[in-house]
Amino acid sequence: MLILFTHKAFSQNYPMVLPNDSVIDDGEAHEIALETMAYSDFTDMALWMDQRDLFATLTYDTATRNNDPTLAAFYADNMGTAIGLMYRTDSLMQRLSDSTLMGDSAAYANALSAALAANGNIPTGLLQEDNEKTVNNWYLKLLAYGLDSLQSDFAAIETMAQSCPWIEGSAVFKARMLYAVLGYKVEVPDIELCAPATRGSVSRMQQENNILNGLKQPMVKAEEEQIIVYPNPNEGTFSIKCALPEGETGYAELWDVNGRKVQKVTLQNGNTPVNITTVAPGIYYYRVLVNNSVRSKGALTIKRNTP
Repeated sequence: MLILFTHKAFSQNYPMVLPNDSVIDDGEAHEIALETMAYSDFTDMALWMDQRDLFATLTYDTATRNNDPTLAAFYADNMGTAIGLMYRTDSLMQRLSDSTLMGDSAAYANALSAALAANGNIPTGLLQEDNEKTVNNWYLKLLAYGLDSLQSDFAAIETMAQSCPWIEGSAVFKARMLYAVLGYKVEVPDIELCAPATRGSVSRMQQENNILNGLKQPMVKAEEEQIIVYPNPNEGTFSIKCALPEGETGYAELWDVNGRKVQKVTLQNGNTPVNITTVAPGIYYYRVLVNNSVRSKGALTIKRNTP
């Protein structure tokens, strides 16, 4: 059984999450690889996103890749396409947050040049791939020169962050994260941005909007709620300190730079240990909610110490 999230069903969890327990069988993976998957709406973009997810999954699941000729062919065929090159660029960009690499200015400069070169190799032509290159360049500029370097790009970042991901591509999710890093509140009215499409009696855009509405909750200062995420940076194990009054519930969510949720943790009153040592090193974004209201959000750096 191959672990993968498919956009065929447009579950309530998409697009902000990629649940660890979402499973499709190998037959659906074959349909994605062979481009025979049936989508009811946003067909081109849904297939494109599914193929990106499938490629990323097969990168780690070498056993499935090596033992399934159809999936092996899909993976090999896409190594040099935009899908493979975007994955390589993302991997190189995540490496730039490694604390050991940051301590070596020459090595960091080389890694930054490698990421820029990989991003430059992504072919142009499709809107979503052009957008991916553009947003990657913003991130790389941020890492190289700091926040002030993005002043001239702010209007474009804001426009991309407020775009429909089913039209502009997954770069929209990256732009939304970048927009939050710049210190601005993320409010995404996807129900208006994207053409409505129904799934039963509930609009798919409404399902997505129900999730994204969580980002619209008024922020409360973390100090007032005594919410602390520590240590930061860390190697994949850290704690969240949160005072939960009796009768209140809380949880924390963690996303990667592509807007995919990698972890959701139910909070305890006091310290809650978190273990995400299986994720790749890089920058991740978190938010802490108490009674479904956002109480804290920020960036978290996962690093790996070399022996």
